[in-house]
Amino acid sequence: MLIIDTYIAAGGVAGIGTFAGEFIPKGTVMWVYHPKFDQAYTREELDRLPLASRKHIEVYKFLSDASGKYIVCLDGARHFNHSWEPNTYCPCTIGELTPAQRAQLTEDQWSDVDPHEKVTIALKDIQKGEEITCDYEQVSLPSSFPPSRPPPIFSRLPARPN
Repeated sequence: MLIIDTYIAAGGVAGIGTFAGEFIPKGTVMWVYHPKFDQAYTREELDRLPLASRKHIEVYKFLSDASGKYIVCLDGARHFNHSWEPNTYCPCTIGELTPAQRAQLTEDQWSDVDPHEKVTIALKDIQKGEEITCDYEQVSLPSSFPPSRPPPIFSRLPARPN
């Protein structure tokens, strides 16, 4: 669940992206997994969905290190594009946040959030109107997917610069 103001627009890295709707200072918590907002699926649950639904989810999902489930963001976070030099990162879990970072949400808002899930934080100052990017390898490693089901996002990544 995004906790900063964003908008989705054409352009950016991949033709459509998520852009900052406000100035976002370095260190700001930008996204947290919220089970009443974002969707989580086991591999078995995904396999039971109709093919068209699975294809859609395959484009947007990432594998949670904490739960082992595939997470689909229901907001603009699913349009974060890949960059080898991203402006966000997922360095820690909610329990590892500083008091100032935790203060971005009320205790009631934090109460439903899984403390074992990683959060997305601004790696640098992000200007209003700047595209929000992440390193897909940091979010969900290709090795975490069965070889028979390579994630579509990794087939679309540009080569890592030398």
